[in-house]
Amino acid sequence: MTQQQTNVLKGLSYGNGAAGTLKLDLYCTESAQPAPVLIYLHGGAWITGLRDETPERLHNLASQGIAVASIDYDFVQDAAFPAQLENIKDALAWVKANAAAYNLDPRRIALGGASAGGYLATISALLLTETSPSNTTARIGAIVALFTNFDLTSARPKPVPNSGLTVPAFIANSPVPAYFGGTPPTPARRQALLAGVPEEELNDEILANLSPMDRLHTNTPPLLIMHGTADGVAPVAQSINFHDRAQRLGLQAELKLLDGANHEGPEFDRPETAECIAAFLTHAMPTTSDRGLQPTTSHK
Repeated sequence: MTQQQTNVLKGLSYGNGAAGTLKLDLYCTESAQPAPVLIYLHGGAWITGLRDETPERLHNLASQGIAVASIDYDFVQDAAFPAQLENIKDALAWVKANAAAYNLDPRRIALGGASAGGYLATISALLLTETSPSNTTARIGAIVALFTNFDLTSARPKPVPNSGLTVPAFIANSPVPAYFGGTPPTPARRQALLAGVPEEELNDEILANLSPMDRLHTNTPPLLIMHGTADGVAPVAQSINFHDRAQRLGLQAELKLLDGANHEGPEFDRPETAECIAAFLTHAMPTTSDRGLQPTTSHK
């Protein structure tokens, strides 16, 4: 695809969360036809992060003709899941209500994100499409998950000490939200906050219910899963196992492994990565005139 000049509309209010007004940044290009939309959720371990922290990635996606709505969402110390699902529903409603004003195609909306945001996008998309994929208020055409944890249970793949895979310095040195008193929360504490239960009550039944790995279903939208092979935070096995499960269920699922890429590595910000994502979305969410030309086979 040819790259196009992008525009960014910053700080558009789309809803209200536990901590106040929620905003989005809309990355788009001038186009004669309404653009497909990717509602994008940033990373940050569910407890921190900013909607504009990866501008190169978002600009590159928009330059491929994909409108990107990068959204704020509730952190788990402010509100447990499904508050974030409600945030996403508000973002979906905003896109549909404002489609004409911003030249967006409300029939072609995908959910996606990176790391914790990829998790929230995936679990929310699965829940929204579980019973009625064609529901006009919840229709989601595709899922894009970058270096995501799909299994939260005790059986999940975990980072291996002394493996040579390292946590990137910018993550290791990130400030801890004041809520945690300066001490980084353990994965179990973050999971308990996500689930809305005391940490001592957290168990695998609760975590399985919150795991995309255990929530895949026959209505699952097409999936694009991308992960670096040198990820020191979210093991690449998370994505490999999730893709394998999707394939066994006969779902449309594509796995792209970026050789040598770490968590939030610069490889995910490159134009060729954006081109890959845009090509997937264009195929997964064809225009009305193209739908009769689409193959029926799954992505491999």
